[in-house]
Amino acid sequence: TNITWSATSTNSDGFERSGTGPINDSGIQMPVGGTITYTVIGSVSSTLTNGSILTNVASITSGVTDPNPDNNTTTQPTTVNLQADLIITKTDAPDPASAGGLLTYTIVASNAGTGTVTDATVSDTFPTGLTNVSWSAVGNGGGFEATGTGNINDTGISLAAGQSITYTVVGSLDAGLADGTLLTNTATISSSVSDPTPENNTSPQETTISTTADLIITKTDAPDPASAGGLLTYTIVASNAGAGTVTDATVSDTFPAGLSNVSWSAIGNGGGFAASGTGDINAEGISLAAGQAITYTVVGSLDAGLADGTLLTNTATISSSVSDPTPENNTSPQETTIS
Repeated sequence: TNITWSATSTNSDGFERSGTGPINDSGIQMPVGGTITYTVIGSVSSTLTNGSILTNVASITSGVTDPNPDNNTTTQPTTVNLQADLIITKTDAPDPASAGGLLTYTIVASNAGTGTVTDATVSDTFPTGLTNVSWSAVGNGGGFEATGTGNINDTGISLAAGQSITYTVVGSLDAGLADGTLLTNTATISSSVSDPTPENNTSPQETTISTTADLIITKTDAPDPASAGGLLTYTIVASNAGAGTVTDATVSDTFPAGLSNVSWSAIGNGGGFAASGTGDINAEGISLAAGQAITYTVVGSLDAGLADGTLLTNTATISSSVSDPTPENNTSPQETTIS
């Protein structure tokens, strides 16, 4: 396609000096020994398959008798050797990842070259410690599996220039993985088509396992100052800002003398907590995965006999057997001034 040509000669005349598309040059004047050189340039279609043969026949004719007509045509076959720059990239999330939690890989297979690939294979053998793996794939390539479970070994994929396929992989991390464990595996793309940069046909990925949970508790009061004989509300938020999952957390708060008829409610995306209660909080067996939180709303009545300026002080606490890098944020004291 996109054919252009030019012609030159030192001893012939009457020919076209340039043109586009097929050559059909007539009325040429060629003396004995005359020659004309045509230079033709065209683009090889990216839709051709690797190994295709392009065959072209050039011929010259004249009304003059030719004693050797056998050499008036020439045939030239050309083998197509397409180049496809196949690329694969792999990323993980989260990293560090929590033992017992979920791990997601995103794998992108693409063709940054000019040739079309029809026999690509995308493969990935997932590491020990990652189970219940499932994956889905979307893209503008062809021949790929839309969903699957376990390792990826997707064959017969077609990728034209600029096309790509994205695989989203989700698996469960074993709860027994040790803190600091590195899970390593590699996504690969391959094809029989020539690739000028094979070094980007693999993409290794390391994921660090963490069993450390950064438990945090915060406590606020309202109103402050509070009125003797009125109501006092505490808002207590227990959360996990670390990567490790906690299944044995305890949230506790012993409310101060002078606050009575205490009731509380709790909401959140953690697990194992009571939705409501009365009196002091001593909630055990709470589970908090990375990013999860529970909010307690506590309402109590302040004794009418509390003196002006009295300070009511108490502390909310969260604890667990899981290692915590910042234990200083596991308690939250709160002072309320009586007015």
